[in-house]
Amino acid sequence: MGREELASKSAMNAATAQNGLETDLQFGPPGSARVTLLGRLNAQTTVPCWNRLEQELRGAKLEKLEVDASGLRVCDGAGLALLRYLSMGRMTPGASVLVSGLETGLEQIFRAFTREDYEAFRPPVRTKCHPLSEEVGLQNREIERRGDHKNEGSLLQKSLDES
Repeated sequence: MGREELASKSAMNAATAQNGLETDLQFGPPGSARVTLLGRLNAQTTVPCWNRLEQELRGAKLEKLEVDASGLRVCDGAGLALLRYLSMGRMTPGASVLVSGLETGLEQIFRAFTREDYEAFRPPVRTKCHPLSEEVGLQNREIERRGDHKNEGSLLQKSLDES
């Protein structure tokens, strides 16, 4: 890690410490990393922490991620959402993730919120899109239905512009 990168990381930790949360991300042996959270993981601190972790974990080829939450003094619903998101491997696809150190009551709430609950609250985004071959077939049928063979290109372009 270069001098600039260390300074940048220290500045991030200092900034988040002022907001009540210190986040430490350490990459250990190849394929593993550890996130340590200290302080308050709440509505004010979760978003910057989430963004930082997504940025720093993006592209990391991890097999194992450990999240140490034993240093949390406060964790609200936003914090629990981040912990659940991490535990589901959304930031580290293919990695096994262990969240440890939660206080007993918080641990029970955390474990009760399942992947199915997450999917119910955040359904997958579906786009209205058809394969190209299907689009061409639909447009040909529309042209035949209208009997407008002279303006085939403009009708296809209009249809594509509308979708």
